[in-house]
Amino acid sequence: MKQPRLTLSVITVTKNRAPLLTQALASLVGQCKPGDEIIVVDASTDDTPAVVKTFSKRLPIRYVRFLRSGYPVFYNEGAKRATGDILVFFDDDCIASATYLARIRRAHARHPNAVIQGYSRSIPRGNLYADIMGDHYRNWLISMHIGRNKLKVFDSKNASIPRLLFWKYGGLSRSMHLGSEDIELGLRLRRHGIHIYFDSSVVVSHRERTTRKEFLDQHRRFAASEGHLDHVLPKSERLGVIPQKKLLLHIRSFIARERHFLQHGKIKDAVFLLFLYVTLAWIRIWGYATNR
Repeated sequence: MKQPRLTLSVITVTKNRAPLLTQALASLVGQCKPGDEIIVVDASTDDTPAVVKTFSKRLPIRYVRFLRSGYPVFYNEGAKRATGDILVFFDDDCIASATYLARIRRAHARHPNAVIQGYSRSIPRGNLYADIMGDHYRNWLISMHIGRNKLKVFDSKNASIPRLLFWKYGGLSRSMHLGSEDIELGLRLRRHGIHIYFDSSVVVSHRERTTRKEFLDQHRRFAASEGHLDHVLPKSERLGVIPQKKLLLHIRSFIARERHFLQHGKIKDAVFLLFLYVTLAWIRIWGYATNR
C-alpha cells in the first residue's frame, strides 16, 4: 500500500534581514506540495513584513510576529503553529537547492523516526571568511560522525525532524538562550536512542559573514554558547573548548591555506591568516571560559 506523502512545515526565524529572506523564500517557490507550509517567525523592524507579503501568493506562508529574545523560543513558537508531519529548520540566510524539499521528504520516508541533517555550502566562494567557515563546517561534520552515516548532534540551519518527535522530547530548551540549542537537543535525542542521519543530497547554500568584524563576532557568540552548553550538560557529554578531533582538522585546514598562500607568493595573506587564527583561538578560549 502506498504511503501518504509527508507534509512539511518549514520554519524560518528572521530579524532585520529582509534582503536575505527574499532570497531564501524565492528558492522555495515551486517546491511546496499540498499540505506544506512555510512559517516565518519575525522579530524585525525592517521591511520583512512587506517581503513576506510579496511571496504570499506563491508560497503557503504563515506569518508570525513574535517579539521575544532567544532562538529556542522563536523556533518553539514556530513549531507550536506547525501542522506538518515534518519540521524543517531553514535559516533566513540559506538558499535551497532545486530539489531541497523533495529530498527532505524522501529522507524521512527512509528514516521515519529520525533527524535528518542536510549539507550546507558556504557562500560567497572566494571570500576568506566564508571559505574558512566552509572548512570549519566540513570539519564539524567529520568530527561529529559516529558511523553508518550518523552524527552525534545536528545543526539547525538545515535540519528536519518529525513534529511529534520534536515535542515528545520537549522541543528546544529555553535554557540555551545563548545558542547551541540544536546541539543540546541532538544530544538529548540520542540519549533516547533517536538517530541523526546525514544526507548530503539535502543541500542549501549558506551565506556566511564576509567581514572580519562579523566573522570574529560570530565566533565570540559560538564560544559563549558552547561554554554555556558544557555548563548544563552532564560531565560525560561535555565537548570542551574544542573537541580534539575537530581541533586537529582545523589545524590541517589552516596549514593547507597557509601553504597555498606561500606557494603563490602571498606573504601578506599568509601573515594575516596566522593572525586571524591566533585571534580565533583566543576568542574561543576566552568566550568559552567566561560562560562556563
